[in-house]
Amino acid sequence: MAVHFDIKAQLDLARLTKRPLLLWGDPGIGKTQMPAAWAKDRNFGFRAEVLSRNPSVDIVGMTMPDMDKGEVIQLLTGLFFGDIPEAEGKDGLLILLDEAGSMPEDAQSVILSIVAADANGDRWISGRKIPEHVMFMFATNRPGSNCGAGEIIKPLQDRCTTVEIDDDMVNGPIYDNWINNVAPDLGISPWIINYHRWTEGRNFYEFNPAFEVHASANPRSWHALSLTLDAAEDLMTDEEDLRTAGLGTVGPIYDEFNGFRKLGSSLPTLTEITNAPDQAMVPSKANQLYAMICNIAQGIKVRGTLDMQTSTSIMKYLDRLPETFIVYGAELIKKSNPEICDNQQYQEFCNKHGDIL
Repeated sequence: MAVHFDIKAQLDLARLTKRPLLLWGDPGIGKTQMPAAWAKDRNFGFRAEVLSRNPSVDIVGMTMPDMDKGEVIQLLTGLFFGDIPEAEGKDGLLILLDEAGSMPEDAQSVILSIVAADANGDRWISGRKIPEHVMFMFATNRPGSNCGAGEIIKPLQDRCTTVEIDDDMVNGPIYDNWINNVAPDLGISPWIINYHRWTEGRNFYEFNPAFEVHASANPRSWHALSLTLDAAEDLMTDEEDLRTAGLGTVGPIYDEFNGFRKLGSSLPTLTEITNAPDQAMVPSKANQLYAMICNIAQGIKVRGTLDMQTSTSIMKYLDRLPETFIVYGAELIKKSNPEICDNQQYQEFCNKHGDIL
């Protein structure tokens, strides 16, 4: 039976119970993206520390006695006892301890001491205190994933809430959470988000433990492709060079994605919609409609914000689209112009489509 999984709910519980979350899953599955999105949504800072093969001194530091002065000198501060400033305007800091299964046992034992101290509420380790604003969680690759994954000692695992991310979870709650929460929070390109909406997540995740030559599609690589698209736009990168980068990021599926992206050039721009919302062409095919939403999103990105006149024109155009796309368009308007919620025309628009909005 598939397990329901909501990363935000699990981290909310971990925050209050002082019981860290431990994520098991294959590489690129989103073990870093998901907590990063939670941190942004909860106004937390976020740090990911890769602990593969780290000895215990990297965690808690190293001291030595100064016999002349009769005091202990701190040689290495360690991960938790160094300078971890409380970010201004943030409610806390989430530290993800990645590759936890590859830590030596002595380092895992030190982490166990920290987890136990946190659960007891004192946070004191060897005479030093973990900052109050810091919470932490763990992530590791599944044993047998051909990624150097090792074992987590049983006492440490017993003090964590363990969630194994399997294929059913990836194709269900992980995908749903990514498309509706993580991707928008991380600013993933609307072309990538709507490509997955159109294909219903068919090419969202691919993992081959044999590590074939080509790159593979997964939440990490789709995020990387989004950054690549933004950089290519700034640099005016040639399409062939962009294709090389795309194939090297998400693999062969890039060509299908790029075909979807190119649909936008044959569809109305935001300017054309704004100038004539009642006459602008309405696509008839699903892939074109998803691409149309991307054109609107792209136009909003260029403008930065929407004024009331432009928002009203978009609403007139959305009235001519199928219900699903009215919802997506309304989300774009509200996100780009929060003040529109008090606008009478927007309220009438919402009332008209209240059953879907």
